[in-house]
Amino acid sequence: MLGKLLLYTVLTLLFFSTYLAYKYVKKRLQYWKKRNVPYVKPVPILGNFADFILFKKYVGHVLQDLCQKFPNAPFFGAFFGTEPTLVVQDPEIIKLIMTKDFNFFSGREILKYSAREMLTQSLFFTYDPQALAKKEENPFKAAGEQIFDSQHMQAFKNISRAIWPAIFYGLGLQVFSKKLETFFYSLLTGVFKGRQYKATNKNDFVDLLLKLREQKQQSPESFDGLEINDDMLVAQCFLFFAAGFDTSANTSSFTLFELAKNPQAQEKALEEVDAYLRRHNNVLEYECLTEMPYLEAWPRICIGLRFAKMQVIAGLVTLLKKYRVELAEGMERKVEFEPKALITYPISGINLKFIEREGWKDRVFQSPKSKVSS
Repeated sequence: MLGKLLLYTVLTLLFFSTYLAYKYVKKRLQYWKKRNVPYVKPVPILGNFADFILFKKYVGHVLQDLCQKFPNAPFFGAFFGTEPTLVVQDPEIIKLIMTKDFNFFSGREILKYSAREMLTQSLFFTYDPQALAKKEENPFKAAGEQIFDSQHMQAFKNISRAIWPAIFYGLGLQVFSKKLETFFYSLLTGVFKGRQYKATNKNDFVDLLLKLREQKQQSPESFDGLEINDDMLVAQCFLFFAAGFDTSANTSSFTLFELAKNPQAQEKALEEVDAYLRRHNNVLEYECLTEMPYLEAWPRICIGLRFAKMQVIAGLVTLLKKYRVELAEGMERKVEFEPKALITYPISGINLKFIEREGWKDRVFQSPKSKVSS
């Protein structure tokens, strides 16, 4: 008798849980309809990205298929799982989002859940770190590879957090491992303590964050309750590192790969770099984007933001002033890409040979500060 009662109780709870989940999902999937925004009818639970979530298609191809359903619409609605997502197609609207109204659209996170992990508490989202490693065993390289691990389990965790964050954290899961969290926390808090939590004359990103912390202490009312502690500071450094590890690095690698395949194009790029450095007394400045149109054209389509583009161009100039680039032995002229990866990268990698240019030491960079002081 007790066993039957327990069974009925479990079945009743299961029924009501399923019913409530159904009503919740149904209500969520009415989001764009209530706002009179055109949208594609979603699949329950998986939304419009079922093929991506099930590792059948690359996310870019899924988006392309959705866009083709609304060829003339300035924007349309979609569902990433049960999360409403607005896809903007009109160039003028995109321009406003990326410039004038950027502050309202800069967050990639599901903000309600961004504080659940130390490493997801990001204020910004674009940064291209300097080359950190020369040895394969460098811990930064290992950390970057762990962040962008393309194994199915890690990909499933990333997708689950994005589309079902409440369930994801309700089950006690985390996107980033404790080992990775401890590595960045120990490293960066050591840097903060070494600088006594005060900005120095290094003028690097850590100084920028420490200045932010000082401003918070001096005028806390202007931060509207935002807490600037070690966790927050470490998260910013982590996100700046992560955002540039694969994205800008891949863009730079592919640009160098194309230049290596096309010696005439590379020679033209080298001449443009040398001419720019002669005009500016070996100083690389922001205006290089407009003064080196040929080199700037290579990564232009890959990167929309001027800040990120500047980082890639600066990296290319730094390399091309010193080296010529050739394909390494055995490197094919065509590359194959992993079709189901979240981030596009060549399956067999890009192997290049860097040949030192004669006379490159005559083109050593100076900092803008040293130029002013002279």
